[in-house]
Amino acid sequence: MSMDSKWNVLSPFSDKQILTDIELSEFKIQGFKRLELLKKLQNKQEGRKKIPKSIFYELISEFFPTLMNTTPSNSDLESYFLGHYFLRIAASTSPKLESYLCETEGDLFEQFFSDLPHPAQLSLAQELFGSERLVVQADILSNELDLPGDLFLSSFWGVHWSVVPWQVGSKRGFLHKGYLFGSPRLFFSTLKKTFEKKLRKKIFELKENEQFQDQFVFNVPFQQALKELDKDILSSLPGSDFVYDMDINMGLGKGVKLNKNFDFYPPCMKYLLESFKETGYLKHNYRFQIGLYLKRIGMDVETQLRFWYDSAVDNVGLTYETFKKRAGYIIRHIYGIEGSRIDYHVPKCKKLMTDYFCLFTHVNPKELKKSLPLMYQPSKIISPFQDTEEFEEVVNLAVNHRSAQACSKMFELLYKKKLKIYHPLVWTKNCIEILNLTEN
Repeated sequence: MSMDSKWNVLSPFSDKQILTDIELSEFKIQGFKRLELLKKLQNKQEGRKKIPKSIFYELISEFFPTLMNTTPSNSDLESYFLGHYFLRIAASTSPKLESYLCETEGDLFEQFFSDLPHPAQLSLAQELFGSERLVVQADILSNELDLPGDLFLSSFWGVHWSVVPWQVGSKRGFLHKGYLFGSPRLFFSTLKKTFEKKLRKKIFELKENEQFQDQFVFNVPFQQALKELDKDILSSLPGSDFVYDMDINMGLGKGVKLNKNFDFYPPCMKYLLESFKETGYLKHNYRFQIGLYLKRIGMDVETQLRFWYDSAVDNVGLTYETFKKRAGYIIRHIYGIEGSRIDYHVPKCKKLMTDYFCLFTHVNPKELKKSLPLMYQPSKIISPFQDTEEFEEVVNLAVNHRSAQACSKMFELLYKKKLKIYHPLVWTKNCIEILNLTEN
């Protein structure tokens, strides 16, 4: 492994190698070791973007004695990467840890990157952006692009505009034939953001990987490690992505008639539940989304346990007691009575669009046209789509990536009330009032 690429923790170990070659106890040790490094780095920064090189090297040597050497030991390299990988897997089960990890690992990456020699910085930047043609030494491009060489130094980089659009828009650097030229330091913040974005993508891939979910989410020792993480760092972190408005939840969960038509369910939840009813299967993150929603509208933990056990096809052959020990852990985790003991809330629509399921974001127009008219049965209060133009308006909003507006328009057409939908419970709360579903 070259000096310039050893700081990129996004690629060295394959999923298969982690799963088959590493003992969980050793894996945990390395994870907590790295967590201590990240915490100490934060403390030493104390609001500074970058700490002095001498202090940084001293900190790294405390945890990995040979890592800053030209040829670090294999044991230090393995420890360095495995610790990150443990935290990455843990972050796939915890929104708070995910936010913390991306921020602190981004700081660590930036510190390493800024102290690398210029050739190593260029090589790592090319690795992060995914192509040698996206980041090029300026003098290499001079003949190819007929550059006016007297305007910049040969040490400058030429970075393709497509990976730094905001810097192009702010007129930083010198733009010439599709490349933005400037000092490497001009692009450091973009590289850090790119690193953090790729890390979030890696974490999301773990959420989608059912093999990992079975290996770690249902693993009791691993969940015990998460509890220790909670005590160590999570409890001191600011609020997670699961932000909600208190007034949205007022009146929910008490006295709501859970009728069979589920007319007060927003389109995202209703579509997922209908799909689950037909197939008996949903992706892990979709189950998490539904589980949070059912919790917030008043379903108790035992009822939800029974709901998933009775309906999911992957429970065939399992006793209820076995189910509660395995998949039941996730449901109890949702209620904050297991694992990191966070009282999770339903994500806002913006979060559903990126990390979970939004009907108007994730379903293609052909399926929308087929499904929308069938989702809500007309009644004295709920109106069917009156004409084709109304129906097409909702679909067109979705096609033009205006999912929130599409959902708001659908609510207006069904309930004859204009309402800005920015959270699933906004839909639910207003439907409960309109349909008079609360107990007297």
